[in-house]
Amino acid sequence: MSIEIKLMDLFQVILQETKGNQEFAQKISNIFSESESKSASKTTSPKKRNPAPFNPEIVLEEKGEEELLHALKALDVDGLKDIVSQFGMDPAKNVMRWRKKDKYIAHIFEVTQNRLKKGNVFR
Repeated sequence: MSIEIKLMDLFQVILQETKGNQEFAQKISNIFSESESKSASKTTSPKKRNPAPFNPEIVLEEKGEEELLHALKALDVDGLKDIVSQFGMDPAKNVMRWRKKDKYIAHIFEVTQNRLKKGNVFR
């Protein structure tokens, strides 16, 4: 019997047991979840971010500059990174390496202002 046939038989048994035994299926699922998280941490792919707490363009447009700055200052660095990530404010992939909160606030504020000014050309 060739190795390919033996492997096919083994996988067939695993598949059948997974369909009929929920506890076994969960164990198999956990194995794949652990290996995916381990491989993801080994690669240089960015961390999956949380949804941004708010859209800075909407805050700036509806409430003004002071309110946007106040809202940004109320966030921690992770919240600011979520905004940068969700709204594509780091195309060169440099901003996400920063550590200082003030740099993030200045960057988000500047990008948001520029985006709204660009839109005025078409109004």
